[in-house]
Amino acid sequence: MLNFYKYFNRSAGKKGFTLAEMLLALVIIGVISAIVLGPLFNKYRIMTYKNAYKKAYFNVAMAARALAYENDFNLEGLFSDSDGLKDLFKTKFRYLKDCDEKNSLGCWSEQHYTLNGKKQNNIYLVCPEKQQINSKFSSILMMDGSSLAFAYRENSSNNPNSPNSPNSPILNNPNIPDQAKEVIKEKNPNVPNINVKNYNCDENGLKNVIASIHIDINGPKGPNIYGKDIYAVYLLKDGTIKPFGYNATNDVLQTCIQSGEEGWDSDENWGHRCSLDYLLK
Repeated sequence: MLNFYKYFNRSAGKKGFTLAEMLLALVIIGVISAIVLGPLFNKYRIMTYKNAYKKAYFNVAMAARALAYENDFNLEGLFSDSDGLKDLFKTKFRYLKDCDEKNSLGCWSEQHYTLNGKKQNNIYLVCPEKQQINSKFSSILMMDGSSLAFAYRENSSNNPNSPNSPNSPILNNPNIPDQAKEVIKEKNPNVPNINVKNYNCDENGLKNVIASIHIDINGPKGPNIYGKDIYAVYLLKDGTIKPFGYNATNDVLQTCIQSGEEGWDSDENWGHRCSLDYLLK
C-alpha cells in the first residue's frame, strides 16, 4: 500500500524558488518581451494608421469629386473662408460635431506635433513651400471618431469686405474723399502670396490649389502627430485632391522618418511626406 505519509513528508523537504528569484524571472521575461514585442507593436500601430488614413483619403476624395460634379468641376467661388469650405464638405459626410474657426474644441486637437516631436499650433493653408500657415481653420468630428480640418485663406483683393477690394463699400462711397481712400488702401495692403483665386503652387508642381484639408484619423485623441495619425491633402479648384508631398521639392515635404529611425529628429522631418508615402505602401 502506498505510504502517503512518507510521500508528503519527502515532498515537503524539497526546496522551491524564493520570492526574489521569481521576481527576477518576471523582470527578465518583461525585458525580453519589450525588446521583441515593442517593434512588432509599433509596426502594427503604424499599419493601423495607414489603413485608416487610406480610408479617410478615399472618403475626402469622393466628397470633393461629388462637389465638383455638382458645380461643373469648379469649386472656386463657392466659399470665401474656412467655415464656408467646411459647410460645403459637411453636406457629404455624417458627422457628430461641427466646429467653426473660433472654437475647434471637441473637433480637433488643441495641440499637435510634427513627426520630429516639435509642437505646432498652426496648420498649413496651401503650398507649404511658401511657409503659409494659419491658426484659423474649421473642423468637423466624424461619426467614426476621425476629424477633418479645413484651411482656406481668402484673397483680400477679391473680398468685398476688405478695405482694399475694388468692390469695397468704403472705396465706392462717394462721400469719402479720394485722398482718404488712398490712405485706407496704403494701410490695408493685399497680403503677399495669398492670391487664392489665381494661386499656382509652381514649386510643388501643382496649379490652382485653393485650400488644404487635414485628416486626424482618431480625432482629438493622441498622439496628434503628422505622419502618425494626422495627414494633409491639397484641394484643387476642379475638385481633385493631392497628398502633401506630391511632387515636392521642399525638404519639409520630402521626409517621413518615424521615431527611432536615423534622422527622425531632423528639423525637416515634419511628417508631411507620409501623406503621400502611405498611399503608395
